Amino acid sequence: MRLFSAIHIPELLHQAVSRLQAGLPGAHWRPEENFHVTLQFYGDVEPVAAHDLRLALQDVMVPQLELVITGLGHFGGKKPFAVWAGIAGASPQENQQLHKLADDCHQAAKRAGIDAPRRKYTPHLTLAYCKGTTSTDVAQYFEEFEGYEAIRFQTDQFHLFSSHLGKGPAGYQVESSFSSD
Repeated sequence: MRLFSAIHIPELLHQAVSRLQAGLPGAHWRPEENFHVTLQFYGDVEPVAAHDLRLALQDVMVPQLELVITGLGHFGGKKPFAVWAGIAGASPQENQQLHKLADDCHQAAKRAGIDAPRRKYTPHLTLAYCKGTTSTDVAQYFEEFEGYEAIRFQTDQFHLFSSHLGKGPAGYQVESSFSSD
């Protein structure tokens, strides 16, 4: 089972985020139901380890956060393969808590015996995966949407999702939810 933990973007914000999904050659825009902020990607996990991961994630302290969707970026350098909107805490403390939450999700994987990939954490919302998009295309896209109005939302939960690959966009299913309650 392919798993990741993430914060879901509230449905009320989907339309505002979707306005950023235009004008980029080669972009394969993500469907609204897939809007999320990944905390930790776990990869393919055996059923027993998935159970242990759920138990470990129950011990994660979930802060109440106000998050801001602001700024744009991309992965892939001169050969962009994804464009994204940045995610940050509304305050330095909330930004620190978001990064701690991501680290806690990584530590939960270790406790569950899962060797989860570890990269520098860049909180983001993937807007599109790109094919044949140039760095010039991305620069023009950034220029067009530079300074878009920040989108704010509050959350006190995250989810463990399974990812189902196939033709077209991946399908995501909530396997477990974790909240500050």
